[in-house]
Amino acid sequence: MSETVEVSRRTFMTGAAAVALSASAGAQTVSAEANRESAGLGQTAGSRFDRHGSPSRKAERAWAEAEYTHYQQRMGDGPTQQAGAGGNTSGGSGSGSPTSPSFDRVLDAVKDVGCDPSGGRSIHEDIDGSAMQDGTLIVFPPGKYLLSGQFQASVDGTFGMVGAGYEQASSPPKPGKNAAMIVAAGGSRTRINFRASTGLFANFVMDQRSSKSSTGIVIGSSGFVQGRDIRFVGVQDNTGEGVSDSLAISPCALQAEEGATARAERVVGQYVGLPGDKNSGGAPMFWVGSGNSGTAQIGHCVSQGAADNGVYGGRTSGNVQIKGGQWVNNEVSQLRFSGTGSWADGVTLVIDKDRYKGPTSGGGFNEVFSTNGVKIERGDNGYAKAGGAVLRNADIRVGSVGSKGIGAPVLVRGSGGALKIENCRIVNNLDQPSVSAEGPGDGYSGHTSPPPHNITIAHSVFSGAQTGTIVQVSGRENSLVTKTCFTVPGSSPESVSGMKIGSGVGFGEQCTAGGLKAPQKVGSSGNLSSLPAPSYNGTAGVGAGRRRRKQGVLKKIIGGVFGGFLLILFLLLGAIVLIVVGVLAGFGALAALLGGD
Repeated sequence: MSETVEVSRRTFMTGAAAVALSASAGAQTVSAEANRESAGLGQTAGSRFDRHGSPSRKAERAWAEAEYTHYQQRMGDGPTQQAGAGGNTSGGSGSGSPTSPSFDRVLDAVKDVGCDPSGGRSIHEDIDGSAMQDGTLIVFPPGKYLLSGQFQASVDGTFGMVGAGYEQASSPPKPGKNAAMIVAAGGSRTRINFRASTGLFANFVMDQRSSKSSTGIVIGSSGFVQGRDIRFVGVQDNTGEGVSDSLAISPCALQAEEGATARAERVVGQYVGLPGDKNSGGAPMFWVGSGNSGTAQIGHCVSQGAADNGVYGGRTSGNVQIKGGQWVNNEVSQLRFSGTGSWADGVTLVIDKDRYKGPTSGGGFNEVFSTNGVKIERGDNGYAKAGGAVLRNADIRVGSVGSKGIGAPVLVRGSGGALKIENCRIVNNLDQPSVSAEGPGDGYSGHTSPPPHNITIAHSVFSGAQTGTIVQVSGRENSLVTKTCFTVPGSSPESVSGMKIGSGVGFGEQCTAGGLKAPQKVGSSGNLSSLPAPSYNGTAGVGAGRRRRKQGVLKKIIGGVFGGFLLILFLLLGAIVLIVVGVLAGFGALAALLGGD
């Protein structure tokens, strides 16, 4: 291993996360007018509503400490986490950017290992035990690398598989000739099982556009393993009759051993599943289940239109920690987790069926299953996790829903323990509660988590169209709301049920009490503009081909205008303006809602 370098806790924390840890310094309580603005009232272009924040110091510290702890544990063998300026050897920008392991041996996947970059031969046939050794990094040049079935990439030590250019990457690569693309074979359920004590799987496009294909990665860790800068394209279209839920291929599964960390960073997927397919092989974008007994960290990721939860983390004995990211129109729930040690911080959640642009075969989004924003539950597997989940700095927006409706923007099932909601903005344009908490033991599972069970809300803003109860809590003693502004027209103390109303709580459009403590922290700092237009398999669903044809027509019109500008300017200018405005209104609505570039 590389030569030991003495790096103190203070040095590492200062280098890797100093700016991030101090980003919230100087946060102050907003005024009544700022409260109105942050709640989405009287918004104008470029206002605070359109500016997303960043996760808290606590979230950034959790990220930095996971790396520092592993680094310290490995000091006896030499550092596996390099801490250069800013603690970042991957080229990512900004404090808190992830470090990369140091490797003793670097292999070119084509020249040294013999992989076929044209996709003619599966990587199974070339990557064997001689390549997968402790201290080895395999670098894949741009190209298409075929994947069929299950590929085991397991090393007891330090190991990496990366696309070329991973050192400079600060976002997932886009499909094309400059990307290392792992392509699922048609008619195949594929997965890469990547496991190490110190590991890195990074800078790949995971391509499941072949007919009847699906693909995913499992990030397994006995120490500290990262999967980062990974983009999923195409729809899993080999689910359905004959494919059980237990065989679902989640795009990204995290499995950390007790005391270890498995991290997904900047992993994105857009319309990767078929709506209504949850019980026949449709998968959540991120799965954290019984295979995880350590800490699963999900940072600055995007899931839009998954066939199951954006993050399904309610059935693990370990911790699920979600930092930033955007979670939009996923089936069942956007985020699902529970218990002390698990939290979501700085996230943006959107449910709006009117803006769903994905495949429709299978029943359509929210037409087979109801959905939720955040769901706190421990499921029916009997894991006895003490209550204490946290939702902090969240921006949750609910517009329209389908026939199956919504449980709630924030739903706490009877199996879920305590939940702390802090510095959150919830905009709910449906006439039903924004927070709904069942009594302990109620709900479909019948389980009750260990105490505490109370719900607390502080420094938050609620707005929307409710005419009745806004917060509904059942049978949870010591539940308390403080320093919160309910800007819903006509709201009053009667709008809060089952909670004690403490100090600093205001009601009505003109409320002057309560509000966001740190509005600049609310929501994700990212947006969906970095995602390419969704690409569908031939059997993915109706509507996709029609949209592509419309886009093609628009491109031809615009091309014609530029090609013959002087001849047809006055004849077609008006028509072009109408077409462009109409198309952009449809395709740009979601980006505008999320505060995109």
